[in-house]
Amino acid sequence: MPVKTFYLRAKTSLALLLAALCSLPSFADVTLDQLEFTLTNDGSGYSVRQKYGTKLEGALYIPEIYNGLPVTRISDRAFEMCDKLTHVSIPNSVTYIGEGAFVHCYSLATINIPNSVPSIESGTFTMCSELTQVSIPNSVTTIGNYAFSACSSLSQINIPNSVTSIGDEAFSDCGLLSLIIPSSVISLGDYVTGEYSNNVKIAYPDDLNAKFDDRYWIPAIRYPRNAIIENGVIYNADKTKLYFATTSPRDKLIIPSTVTEIGDYACAECSISDILLPPSISSVGKNSFGMFITKRIAFPQKFAQNINLDFYNVSIPYPDDCIESDGMIYSPDKSVLYFAPSTLAGEYTVPAELK
Repeated sequence: MPVKTFYLRAKTSLALLLAALCSLPSFADVTLDQLEFTLTNDGSGYSVRQKYGTKLEGALYIPEIYNGLPVTRISDRAFEMCDKLTHVSIPNSVTYIGEGAFVHCYSLATINIPNSVPSIESGTFTMCSELTQVSIPNSVTTIGNYAFSACSSLSQINIPNSVTSIGDEAFSDCGLLSLIIPSSVISLGDYVTGEYSNNVKIAYPDDLNAKFDDRYWIPAIRYPRNAIIENGVIYNADKTKLYFATTSPRDKLIIPSTVTEIGDYACAECSISDILLPPSISSVGKNSFGMFITKRIAFPQKFAQNINLDFYNVSIPYPDDCIESDGMIYSPDKSVLYFAPSTLAGEYTVPAELK
């Protein structure tokens, strides 16, 4: 009897599970008859939007050609409140994506912005809370007010050097942890990551005037116009000073041997498996490594008091007179190896002097 009872319950549970799965929404792709196309004023192409009264779900593939002419525009608020859209593909024929075009598209996870679009208008992607990544093409020169506001799943974004203007709160209330405003920007709106910035680490050109949320423990970091930006790290023109590193996780940060100074808060809250401070370092700024999250760090002994060792699994202080070669730290005569990156792979020739 107990076996029979168990079997009946299992069968009933399976039936309930299958019924529940069948009741889950299944999104079909948007069809052409759910879209409305309007001839542009000059008659050279069409604008597109959601047809009134339709409910769009799933993936939206905007056609490049309609009725023999290119689709060149996505109308203002074209797909507002299409909260079941999950993916949008935009052809290269489109040169305008309207204000609020995808506002409140809560389920939108992926979208391509073609290299034919010169600007991202105000509120275009506001409240696209499932949007995880966006590639801004080099054709874009302007990012409007609130363009990506409340994209809470957007954890990182790269702003290309083509962009010259960014509006107020363009990235407010996003999931960003850090943001570099490129040196190409000559107009920067207020509170670009929000008046309540949710702890976003920001770097921007030092001659711009803009307001930032000043309650975060890391202040907005200024850098000179002629700075070098490589892989999310900002140096001055001759690479003697490190101003900023993004918080994005990375395997290693090998600071060039030309660097002598690390600026205030430069590497604060970074997440890096390995970091090497070369012997060339002569100055470490305020909280340069505050709340730094890493597995291993190697540094000259003279900076032991500047670094909070509680944030590291392994700390390797080495004598101040050591030398650095290819990311390795040796004693002056190369008889002692103090540090090698954990990411070291392949063959490695041990110096003959090494004991």
